[in-house]
Amino acid sequence: SAEGAAKATALVEKALAAMGGKEKLAAIKDTVSTGKLVLSMPQGKMEADSTEEVLYPDRYKMVLKLPMGLITQSYNAGGAWMSQGAMVQDMPPNMASEVAKGIPSANGGVGLLLAASNGKAEVQSIDATTVLWKAPEFEATLGFDAATGRLVKITMKGMGMGGPAEMQTEFSDFAASEGLTLPAKETILENGNPAGVRTISDRKVNAGVRAEGFAKPAK
Repeated sequence: SAEGAAKATALVEKALAAMGGKEKLAAIKDTVSTGKLVLSMPQGKMEADSTEEVLYPDRYKMVLKLPMGLITQSYNAGGAWMSQGAMVQDMPPNMASEVAKGIPSANGGVGLLLAASNGKAEVQSIDATTVLWKAPEFEATLGFDAATGRLVKITMKGMGMGGPAEMQTEFSDFAASEGLTLPAKETILENGNPAGVRTISDRKVNAGVRAEGFAKPAK
């Protein structure tokens, strides 16, 4: 309904303001976020160093340094690849689209909010703090904090460690830097069960990330 869309848009605009304002967020060209990722595996917890690179609007890379070596997943303007050690391979289209979701979801969901504000995604109010977000590529449910207006939860269908699942990311530990207020902690749930926690110790904005860094390595 028009009323539901208006309520949802108001929540989106409030969240953008809480993160530093639409103008500053729209000026983000790239980010590099480093920190620790603790995965909840069936055999126990596994810790990794993580580096996430985003080059808006269509490039994303996550590098995990695990005890068994490096694992990289990269989306490069339409296609995706992954590597583990010396092995490098293209990802099938369905998995490429999953990696691509990392672009609008990164940095506390900045891309999701901007897409809604710019009319590139539809939004409808579910209740006072929850919004249905829908674009041609996928849809998600966004949860906002009633007091601060911040986006604190993203829920969507995706691929978990055990296959298709409802994936939820909760944002917390918001920190202000250079006029932006972004989350430093991401708690990941798979079908409601703990799947991982990523703690960001450093985030560089507009660091000059280059497109060629997302290309599949030559054999």
